[in-house]
Amino acid sequence: LAPCLDVGLRFAERFARLHRLPLVTVNHLEAHIHVTTLSQQPEKDSDPVYPCVALLVSGGHTQLILSRGVGDSQLLASTLDDAVGEAFDKVARLLELDDGQGHGGVAIQRAAARSTDPQRFQLPLPMTKRKAQSQPIAFSYAGLKSAVRRIVRKLPSPLSARDQEDMAAAFQRTAVEHLVRQTILALPYCIEQHNVRTFIVAGGVAANELVRSKLGKLCEQRGLRLLAPPLHHCTDNGIMIAATGLTKY
Repeated sequence: LAPCLDVGLRFAERFARLHRLPLVTVNHLEAHIHVTTLSQQPEKDSDPVYPCVALLVSGGHTQLILSRGVGDSQLLASTLDDAVGEAFDKVARLLELDDGQGHGGVAIQRAAARSTDPQRFQLPLPMTKRKAQSQPIAFSYAGLKSAVRRIVRKLPSPLSARDQEDMAAAFQRTAVEHLVRQTILALPYCIEQHNVRTFIVAGGVAANELVRSKLGKLCEQRGLRLLAPPLHHCTDNGIMIAATGLTKY
């Protein structure tokens, strides 16, 4: 990845010098937040988006961020190991699920929707032990992934469609519950000390229907407005970089 990024940076530098243009740097995580604020208009013109709390969920990141605007953010929580999107991809491979385009999250969601017994497998909810509860807010998916692997090894091979679908439902349910549970822990600080009224979910996993549904219910309970990007803006895209760059130019 690093060599690829270096090639891109060097090209941008040469292009800027050649055309005598300014080179604007953009934090791509910040761009995920900003493009979401542009995709949905506030209910009232006077409703400010910032400050907001953002849950960034993708194949490379699982972070809770308090954002006061472009260039002014505070990291509240991050993953200790696997990102949630990474866990979706790895579990999809364990279950031999494929959506035809290599998107493990999509394959898990589709298989889970076909499950006839979504409660058949019970997986451990991460970070519920007393020691974990006493630590700073964080996310963890390595243990959940390992729990899926242990169960799968005991199932007949190749996996039946029923086994794939029921396990996909169990994993998706537990993974999303962990996201919501850890998010709840951070909300009092954001709401009471920073007057946050907007919650943003962004990144590739923000396209997951269960993620949107559960966070929607949470925001309704806490009096927060939920903003989520259109599905085609959930994964990395040029629009989010350009839009954020404009605010800094």
